[in-house]
Amino acid sequence: MIVWSRWGILLLPVIGLGVATGFLVGAVVGAVAGGALPQDLFAGLGLVVGGLYVWLFDRYALPHLDPARQRFVLQPLAQPVTHPNGVRQTHQQVPLVDPQTGQPLWVRPRSSLFFVPVRFWPYVVAGIGLVLVVTSAVRLMLG
Repeated sequence: MIVWSRWGILLLPVIGLGVATGFLVGAVVGAVAGGALPQDLFAGLGLVVGGLYVWLFDRYALPHLDPARQRFVLQPLAQPVTHPNGVRQTHQQVPLVDPQTGQPLWVRPRSSLFFVPVRFWPYVVAGIGLVLVVTSAVRLMLG
């Protein structure tokens, strides 16, 4: 079962890069502080950064990977045409235009992961990261 469409699978390494950034910050802070800090705090921080990376990916990379394309419709021909190779053509592709403005209509392909569009994933990832950061910080203050 495919759980992504188009470029949605690339969210996994992008989120992983964010988590790796969080653990890298945790390693640097742990080396400077000289003590053991909770790793889930930095995992949450990494997920927040991963949410930022996903937003940047959606905003700047996806428009280049999936450029907008003009929409076409099939229009029946008045008379079928038989080509020299024997193929009979009964329809032709015609660009779809807006009836009010006369401008061609364009469609932007959508990528998704787990059937959720990419544009919603930054909020999901950052939200999970914030929950991890808050719970870890509360646990650190209480214990």
